[in-house]
Amino acid sequence: MVFLPDNAVLIQVLPFGELDVIANIDYRDPTTGMNIQYLDYKISANESPLSKDYPIDHPVLTDPGSLHRQGWHAMSSVYLDNQNFTIDVGKLSSTLAQ
Repeated sequence: MVFLPDNAVLIQVLPFGELDVIANIDYRDPTTGMNIQYLDYKISANESPLSKDYPIDHPVLTDPGSLHRQGWHAMSSVYLDNQNFTIDVGKLSSTLAQ
């Protein structure tokens, strides 16, 4: 999966959009038994450019599950393919402190 030494910490940055299940399957779950500590940092709507691209009450921001229910293409085209973000260093510091 990754080339990290024993007792390493893997921090995954999760894009906004309820992507926990995908991240867990692909990254968190494989760390079990690898002597790697997994942490995640979840991007908030405020850190995502989606908050500038969509009105504040749009389902993309308020109900990401509604896009997941529309299928992989609908979900991935919004939350995976075109989402860059600016990390809130203050918020990230609490994850790093762990």
